[in-house]
Amino acid sequence: MIGDVTLGAGSSLWHSVVVRGDTATIRIGKNTTIQDLARISSNKAAAGDAVTIGDNCYIGANASLDACTVEDNSFVGMGASLARGARVESFGVLAAGSHLGEGVTVPAGQIWAGAPLRICATSPKKKST
Repeated sequence: MIGDVTLGAGSSLWHSVVVRGDTATIRIGKNTTIQDLARISSNKAAAGDAVTIGDNCYIGANASLDACTVEDNSFVGMGASLARGARVESFGVLAAGSHLGEGVTVPAGQIWAGAPLRICATSPKKKST
């Protein structure tokens, strides 16, 4: 861990995680787990780059995050990658081994997986009474 990095209470960085706050501002919320060999940074190190990871998130082993946003209560699987400007909204899931391209968003409550990437499931709609 180096540079401009904030790690929230109860969060953990596991073995060999790389968090490069010298290339981007990095904010990791409360109770978030970053698993072994994950890499969090900005590959281009452009002015204003930031990585934001919310509260209660899981970032899987060997995942790679590049100047992106992972909102509260989200899941990024093992070996998954998020390109610049990508976003996983609250309760979204990016499955293991998947790549989320530049500027692409996984909407709240959806599971995206595969190669090529596709929607696998969405959260059930609430019934009106």
